Amino acid sequence: RDDVSDWSSDVCSSDLAQMPWLALPYDKERYEALSSHLEVEGIPTLVVLDPQGKVITTKGREAASSDPEGAEFPWRPKPVNSLESVASDLNESAALIVLCEKASEADKAQIAAALAAPANEVMAEAHKEAADPELIFATAETPDGNIAGQVRQLTNLDKDGAGSSSTSMVILDIPDDGAYYRSEEHTSELQSLTSSRM
Repeated sequence: RDDVSDWSSDVCSSDLAQMPWLALPYDKERYEALSSHLEVEGIPTLVVLDPQGKVITTKGREAASSDPEGAEFPWRPKPVNSLESVASDLNESAALIVLCEKASEADKAQIAAALAAPANEVMAEAHKEAADPELIFATAETPDGNIAGQVRQLTNLDKDGAGSSSTSMVILDIPDDGAYYRSEEHTSELQSLTSSRM
């Protein structure tokens, strides 16, 4: 079900009977207030809160699906993610993306290390402000990633036919009319480029 407006007491009871966790009984006012406060736009949505009621993640559904054993619970957002795992966020947030599908493992490790410091700073600032990070940090590391190909096409990185063979960094800001900034510098310059964008 995608639309929260059609959730009724009967539908709620039916849905909750199939779910393995505790839930509050249906109360239309409470339901609407929580949906509004937590900006729920579709069902099912799983928002994870800390003991003080602060949002840890609004992406609990995706996290639970990719981590069914709960090994990483409570699924705090990671500073640097795979591009595929943040694909659904690209329409809502600016993202610094390193496309390194064919890079060596050593270069991928260097890229991750270069992104860690600025990504942690952005996450810390967002946590302090109790807001979403202003910039998502992601890497595309697998050559068969569909999203990386779309990003390369959108940012004109495929015009010379190099495709996924070159390591490139882009800042993609779809909410700003699809704006993007790209650098085709290699990993040795990545840290200074990353710092200059912050």
